[in-house]
Amino acid sequence: MKPFLSAFILGVTALPLSTALGAGEPVGHQFNSGDPIIAAEVNANFQELADRINSANSAVSNLDSSLSAENSALDTRVAALEAQQQPVTNSQFIGVSSSMVAGNIGVLEMTKQCQIDYPASRVCNTLEIVRTVEIPEVPEGYYWVKPVMSGAGTGLSSTSSLATFDLGSGITSANQGLSCDNGNSGIRVSQTGRFLTANCTTEFAIACCK
Repeated sequence: MKPFLSAFILGVTALPLSTALGAGEPVGHQFNSGDPIIAAEVNANFQELADRINSANSAVSNLDSSLSAENSALDTRVAALEAQQQPVTNSQFIGVSSSMVAGNIGVLEMTKQCQIDYPASRVCNTLEIVRTVEIPEVPEGYYWVKPVMSGAGTGLSSTSSLATFDLGSGITSANQGLSCDNGNSGIRVSQTGRFLTANCTTEFAIACCK
């Protein structure tokens, strides 16, 4: 072996190979200056380093697979939670139905009547009336709307009083909501946005939102 090449190999192999890796225990065969170089020992050192690298790569691969599985499970959970969320809409009061109906026909039937005049629309609720910014031109009169309920124990109870109805927010609270059944009262709104009660058997056009 040429002197220069021999000295180069000795210099490289004499370095602590564990330092070259940056971590871990020293390799099996350590060399000092002047030690004879045995090819089998050098090869064994390199093989040990290769094994360590392969082991580290395997650990990283396993960790990556574990993280991918956890991310997938998290994505599934997030999707499930998002599916449970009520869609946020900016529905606006767009007009009134051409038909006059009693308040006790039910909100789905009211929505059907709205869709005759405005496809894909529905009967407005009180909050949608309050939040409308593009105000439509509608004839003077009153129109059925459905109440938005809020608070513990929320339900549709029978009452003819608006004492707990917040005209500013359009929300009825606690058990003081307004239902529409024979003999009870529902909510109507004027073309100016004034809320009042009315007997459920009374016929009005319907406020429609989209």
